[in-house]
Amino acid sequence: MMIDIEIREILEADIAFHSKFGMNFIRPEAKIMFLLKQNGPLSIKETMSFLDLSYRGFYILMRRMIEKGHVYVKADDSDGRVKRLVLAESIMDCS
Repeated sequence: MMIDIEIREILEADIAFHSKFGMNFIRPEAKIMFLLKQNGPLSIKETMSFLDLSYRGFYILMRRMIEKGHVYVKADDSDGRVKRLVLAESIMDCS
């Protein structure tokens, strides 16, 4: 039996767990996928603000996710200097 739970509830539970125990129970890759599924494309800066990773750690993780085809980066429509992280359609269609 599948439990219907909102992405928001999962992310809030992870924050509460981190506050109580000092560690996350959701892998950073999954957190990025949840955030992009819920919010749509986010800037690199916005995405980084949700994660407890160093700048270098984030870019290593992002590169790995791009190589696996989970996400891709595109220039922002209104400001080409801003790069947006986008969830791949193959992942977006998974329910």
